[in-house]
Amino acid sequence: MASNLHLLPKVWDAVTAWRSGPAQGERGHRAGRRAFIALLTPQADPSPAPLLLANALTDPATADDLAAGWCAVLEEPAFDEPAETLLTDWAQAVADAALDRQAVIRILDRVIDQHLMTGPMAAFLMGREGHAHTPAAVIDCANTS
Repeated sequence: MASNLHLLPKVWDAVTAWRSGPAQGERGHRAGRRAFIALLTPQADPSPAPLLLANALTDPATADDLAAGWCAVLEEPAFDEPAETLLTDWAQAVADAALDRQAVIRILDRVIDQHLMTGPMAAFLMGREGHAHTPAAVIDCANTS
């Protein structure tokens, strides 16, 4: 549904409601986090991530929702691994010009302000202990944030 441009706004509204809706409870919050990660994975074919990020450059509400979505994902330790993977995927997509560098940096800068020391964000920015190699795309993207 999210790959259909006409349905993407409805899907995005549902995802943001699941993530933050008080009536949804913990199950709804987790569904929203999983849906957020799925929607923003740049390897999906077609991925709505480039559209949402491009929209975030001109629409403050979309930028707010993207930053809030990232913060929600990073607040839940059960999502550490998928969050770290998504951060790496975004960095690679920026290096491949599949995602807009400026949009990614604007969103991640807002998230870093709140989650600098959160596991996945810290690993993204500073590397992970015991890992001898950090992909060049991650280093490049982290150094511009």
